[in-house]
Amino acid sequence: MDNPEIPTQNITKEQKIDLIKLLDAKQQIRKDQNLRELIPTPIQKLILLAKEKVVLILGATRSGKTECLAADLLIRSTGIIPKIIESEYPKEFLRHGNSWLSAISYKFMRDVLQEKLDKLVPRRMLTQFRRDDQIYFLSCGCQIGLKSMEQGWMAFEGASRIYLGFDEEHDEKCFSSGYMRTMDCEGIVRMAFSPLKGLTWAYKQYYLKAHRYYYTTNKHGISEGIGIVHTP
Repeated sequence: MDNPEIPTQNITKEQKIDLIKLLDAKQQIRKDQNLRELIPTPIQKLILLAKEKVVLILGATRSGKTECLAADLLIRSTGIIPKIIESEYPKEFLRHGNSWLSAISYKFMRDVLQEKLDKLVPRRMLTQFRRDDQIYFLSCGCQIGLKSMEQGWMAFEGASRIYLGFDEEHDEKCFSSGYMRTMDCEGIVRMAFSPLKGLTWAYKQYYLKAHRYYYTTNKHGISEGIGIVHTP
């Protein structure tokens, strides 16, 4: 089917192919600007600007938690800051190093976490995505590895990581193992989840010890309990 953006009358087949290539290039440029043009919600903005080592992001399904994790990591790794927060963004957050993002299962990693990353990652900086071990290689030298809780706690052993993001609540052993990877490089940890499991280890060890809490309300002024917890 002809693309409505391309005039198809009175042009040769070769000209039409050239026009399609130009349109594809234009669309690629638009995609490359997704991170730069990102407009975070008030809660997402607080997360992106948080200086604490550990931040818990509690919220309902479809409240933007996973997108925030992906954006937070990509900003820090690529140095590309959304225009709307550029003047406020601490430049010391921009660091060279390797990171992990983890989902609770391979299915969620593939269908949710990877989708958010693919939407925001600047294509001009993506040199390779290695499917065998789920690693994004960026032209700046940073690597972003994808993991899942299904792999077990030993999957979170290994070298230092400057950023560790957990999408949904992981078991304590996976979290603790990953946390150790950040200890010798001043790395940070973010965990975004819907608190469906009750008063778990995350509540006892981090939520109760937090020194900053934020909550949002919906358009009707009703508290939805969506918020972030900054911990020491």
